[in-house]
Amino acid sequence: MTAQSNDQRLDRCLAGLPLEVAPRRELFDAISKAAMPARTERAAPSRLALGAVAGFVLGVGFLWVSLGDHAAQASLGSLQASATVMAVRSEQVNAYRARLPLLDSATRVRVERDLSVIRQAESDLADALKTTPDNAALARLYESTLRQEFDFYDTIVRATEPAMSGTTL
Repeated sequence: MTAQSNDQRLDRCLAGLPLEVAPRRELFDAISKAAMPARTERAAPSRLALGAVAGFVLGVGFLWVSLGDHAAQASLGSLQASATVMAVRSEQVNAYRARLPLLDSATRVRVERDLSVIRQAESDLADALKTTPDNAALARLYESTLRQEFDFYDTIVRATEPAMSGTTL
């Protein structure tokens, strides 16, 4: 047989097939149940449960705000004088200084400039707190700035980690 006769035979067979075939049974219901069982089995949360969660969140928020001023004032003195905080800061500064040469010069200049801005803000806030030690907003800002400095050191150390691990064996 030649390729042309095979094609003609195939065309005749295909022409004899019906253009549409109806399924023997309705399949859509079975398919939809199999595809989406999670929706039908999962129960919706009750309004009472949602109300309880919302009330809890509001209560915690109220306590946070009302007690926040006192906690910020109390934590300020401990942050400024804490030997542990100063020891951690010293370790972070040492790690930062060790990793700084791994950065290219343009990045190093930018990093040093950004760090000086954070340190200046921290110094300004500490000076302001000396004149008004009971100012809770200043205490929170000082604590936030101190955390930014710590996060900054940590970011530089983490960013240079691949460079350090590639040089040590």
